[in-house]
Amino acid sequence: MECKYSYRFTEKAVQDLDEILHYIAVDLANPNAAQNLGRKLFELIDMVRIFPDSGAPVDNDFLADKTIRKLSVDHYVIYYKAHYEEKVISIIRIVYGKRNLDEIIKTM
Repeated sequence: MECKYSYRFTEKAVQDLDEILHYIAVDLANPNAAQNLGRKLFELIDMVRIFPDSGAPVDNDFLADKTIRKLSVDHYVIYYKAHYEEKVISIIRIVYGKRNLDEIIKTM
């Protein structure tokens, strides 16, 4: 199926992705797992590009923008926002799901 939307990463999301994949590949010495996670993350992003409303809305009192959505892959959460007029998906953050998500959401 053809993707309807393009996508872009925020600087923080690029940093998140780099840190996550580096940690798995280098610190945990498991480059195959890092590669598999990267593939899964981009497959999920491709799905969001086709179905931008597929993620659950983020319901959190700390978040002013109620249009941000989230999806999970393995133990990680992707936060994104669909810009319907521009046909762009903004990947805002990619975080380990067991972190203090309220603290992370406060900075979005």
